[in-house]
Amino acid sequence: MCKDALETAFEITRLVKFSPKRNAAFDKIRAAKKNDNQSPVGLRTFCHTRWTVRGDSLESVVANYNSLLQLWEESLESGRFEPDVKARIIGVKTVMQNFRFLYGLKLSETVMKLTDHLSKTL
Repeated sequence: MCKDALETAFEITRLVKFSPKRNAAFDKIRAAKKNDNQSPVGLRTFCHTRWTVRGDSLESVVANYNSLLQLWEESLESGRFEPDVKARIIGVKTVMQNFRFLYGLKLSETVMKLTDHLSKTL
């Protein structure tokens, strides 16, 4: 469950951060929701090799969960991308709405945040 959540979080950050258009749309959605107690933290890049930055990245996915779902909706409505990207967005959106993802994400965030602090003190 945690492995799947980590892989999905990595895919989420790739879909947003590697597309200037989606990244701008995400920032616009976050700005519009700023008055709704939205987290000031943007989406942080997820690194497969550096464990010390995973906790913050997972926390940013949790904090921006609703904005990400709205981004996927708007992206799918615009429909101006290649079929493989559309399939990735549909897949991520579907997984994000699953309890196993939410539970695995929150559990992974808790564990990773603890290990982040351990590695900084060594």
